[in-house]
Amino acid sequence: MIAKANAIRINNTQTKIIFVGYNSPVVDISTLTTVVINTVSYNVTSYGWANTNWVIIDGFTGSGRILVDVTAGPPPALTWNFVPVELSSWSVITPINNRLVALAFNGTNRAMYSDDFGVSWTFISVQANEWQSITRINDRLVAVASLGTNRVMYSDDFGATWTYVTVQLSEWYSITRINSRLVAVALSGTNRVMYSDDFGATWTYVAVQASLWYSVTVINNILVAVAALGTNRVMYSSDSGLTWTFVSVQANAWRAIIPINNRLVALSNNGTNRVMYSDDFGLTWNYVTVLSGSWEAITSIGDRLVAVAAAFGNQLMYSDDFGLTWSYTVVETSFWQSITEINNRLVAVGWSGTNRVMYSI
Repeated sequence: MIAKANAIRINNTQTKIIFVGYNSPVVDISTLTTVVINTVSYNVTSYGWANTNWVIIDGFTGSGRILVDVTAGPPPALTWNFVPVELSSWSVITPINNRLVALAFNGTNRAMYSDDFGVSWTFISVQANEWQSITRINDRLVAVASLGTNRVMYSDDFGATWTYVTVQLSEWYSITRINSRLVAVALSGTNRVMYSDDFGATWTYVAVQASLWYSVTVINNILVAVAALGTNRVMYSSDSGLTWTFVSVQANAWRAIIPINNRLVALSNNGTNRVMYSDDFGLTWNYVTVLSGSWEAITSIGDRLVAVAAAFGNQLMYSDDFGLTWSYTVVETSFWQSITEINNRLVAVGWSGTNRVMYSI
């Protein structure tokens, strides 16, 4: 059934829709089960006349107003454009000041930036280190590397030029910000945590359990990290990285972690259950079985989680219930390594294939 109206209004909580008709009801509400607006489907739960508390748009005040109660359906499935870029091994991408900045762990130019949300790119020569992670603190970008002489670099001009810092030669793999402190974790080394209170210029080191710490994030002012190997593959810190508590979880290769809606969601690239989530800031975990992709990175866009994999087959999955259930999308083959959101667009980078950037449309 097609509903005809000269104006449609949906309230901010996506729970009510008003159809404004032509002086009489124009919708057979007895058969109305779904409403589609801008490709998003809403399930009708009840209906009735619009009350006078509603503001009718377009100045229409006729009698044909029908109020429809709805429950929002899932956002539309993602579709993608693919972009050829220099064939570096792109490992991480982040937004800053309406610009995207990506780094690589191999290649001639190991930095690039885009000012049109991923469509075109400018390439930058940086030191030939294996750059793995990047974060933002104020208007400074700070990156860490797993291999190289100077394993920290920072940029104060949104990725155009970089300054290098010598730190301990651990395999630094992930960096995040908590308040005004930077904290990084490593796969190997005597000290596998370091922190900086001067925006990356100098660093202090912390010895932790010798797991392969792949990713670190912040939730509720608590640092939480996951590891791909080790006795305990989760650790958390309530004092901004000075001391850590270790948690035993399923022995998968946990590669990425993200906070969403007061929940932590982590990904693995092996094992039976390749997703786990925690509703108590990392103390205890629940496990979710998903398709056996080599899941590497995760981000959020609104209330949707989107993850990419570095393997063939289903290389992208998304969840609209904060990690409980997942849908899958086949995208162009690459070893997708990192994904982020900018201006309501998702952009991912990878380290193989002809097109090593993709963005959602």
